[in-house]
Amino acid sequence: MYSIKHLKSLRAILVFALIFFLSDELYAQVPVIDPPILDQNQPEGVPFDNIILDNHVTDSDNTADQLSWEATTTEISPVITVTIDASRVANIDISDDEWNGTITYTFTVTDPDMNSASQEVSFTVDPVNDVPSFTLNNPLAPVNENAGPVTVSGFASDISDGDDGSQALSFIITPESSSGNIGFAVDPAINPNSGDLTYTLMGNTAGSAQFSVVLQDDGSPVATSNPQDFTIQVNEVNGTPSFTLNNPLAPVNENAGPVTVSGFA
Repeated sequence: MYSIKHLKSLRAILVFALIFFLSDELYAQVPVIDPPILDQNQPEGVPFDNIILDNHVTDSDNTADQLSWEATTTEISPVITVTIDASRVANIDISDDEWNGTITYTFTVTDPDMNSASQEVSFTVDPVNDVPSFTLNNPLAPVNENAGPVTVSGFASDISDGDDGSQALSFIITPESSSGNIGFAVDPAINPNSGDLTYTLMGNTAGSAQFSVVLQDDGSPVATSNPQDFTIQVNEVNGTPSFTLNNPLAPVNENAGPVTVSGFA
């Protein structure tokens, strides 16, 4: 039989144990995402920095390696994906370098007692006016002098504004050097839609002319491609001689002797 004294001691122990249990349950520390994970923002084509999640949590009951993290989004097939490795580092990947927009992820940290905290983080990719591009189908075939208007179909190909195809494009051609007496009645130009090169030579001129060409868009700010060079070669042609006789000749008398008709031809 327990004495009253023993029962009182046992009751005190039970009360103490109950208080300790309740205190542990009531005052268990919930993990806190602090300092908060900042929203991420990068220009198009630039990768996001990794996020070291251990730097964004406080939990007095557990060490960082006792906590688990996950990142979720409501987006279906998101262009931006977040994966968290065993070291609790969030790696952010973009599957399309030309994409821009915003995707939001919810980061959740959970301790061994299933206490958790969450925070939303937005990842934004700002649009960038990409450089346009094209290909010149060099070299050009030579033409003969006095060829008249010349069209080279599809001289420029693979014409792209570098973005979504909605921008207005223009080719800018700059003369670089020339030889002979080559001249143009209509300067060379390239159609940005068809890629056709057109020009008209001045009559009786030949030689070669070198040009530099770039493709420019109408974005903000304007973007310009790298320059490419091309040469127009005009062959000199040995033309057929020609003349005009100033007929008719005036009659002369017999015994006129030597006769000279000035400027007859």
